[in-house]
Amino acid sequence: MKRRTKILALILCVCILSISLFACSKPQEPEKGYFLTGSFNGYAVADEAYKMIKVNDESMLKEAMPDAELYYFIVNAENLTPDAVYGQHYYKVTAGNWDNAWGTEAYDLQPAAVYYDADGNPTGLGSIYIPGDYEGELIVVFDANAKKIYDNTMIKEFTPRVYGDFQTSFGLKNDWDYSDEGSYVMTENSQGQYEVTIDVPAYLPEGEGATMYVVLSAKCYMAVASDYDYISWGANEQYIVSGAGAENVIKPTSPMSYKIIYDPDSNLISMVSQASN
Repeated sequence: MKRRTKILALILCVCILSISLFACSKPQEPEKGYFLTGSFNGYAVADEAYKMIKVNDESMLKEAMPDAELYYFIVNAENLTPDAVYGQHYYKVTAGNWDNAWGTEAYDLQPAAVYYDADGNPTGLGSIYIPGDYEGELIVVFDANAKKIYDNTMIKEFTPRVYGDFQTSFGLKNDWDYSDEGSYVMTENSQGQYEVTIDVPAYLPEGEGATMYVVLSAKCYMAVASDYDYISWGANEQYIVSGAGAENVIKPTSPMSYKIIYDPDSNLISMVSQASN
């Protein structure tokens, strides 16, 4: 009986050891890694010095984009050197090889800009292009789930339009919405100026008057590796129509019609008002 017990105990030990060895020898899933490659590092496809950093799960950016798997890298201004042939900046995000690389097709700004050489040929082979005279650091964020690239150089240019605190001042549209639907898009006249006529009711609040701007473009603002991480589009180039510091004040006591004219050569704004029917 004792002999049988010892044999059973030995068999049990062998089984436990086998299970332990099997568990230890189980292949580990490789850690994901993404890299920035471009004109600034000689287009090295898996440069450890440019390995992207995973955004912390506690980051405000991660909270704002819960379905995203985010990585980032910051290229300091002094390291942002242009391509030796074309004099422009180019970059892609890779998974360590050229078979898994993302550029213009994954860029959040579409259509992505392309630089053409002197013969009119596109350059960059699908790399994201940044003008060679760009000054400042380059912040790149990559969503590995959506395969989407964001950076702090993205600028959208559009037809001039008037936006401002229309909802607060007049109960119209939305406040600070420069979309086609949320703003008053201007049209080009025969003199090459842009104009729009806006009909408004009496000014509602007790403030100094409505605040309005002619806005020409939007920019992607972002911060990473900080206490307040974010990616957000906001107005870029704009010129004041009415508000603090403006020559014009829009604060009608009765319904009025305002014709606003913007001159793109001088960036000057003129305005004509009349009682609205």
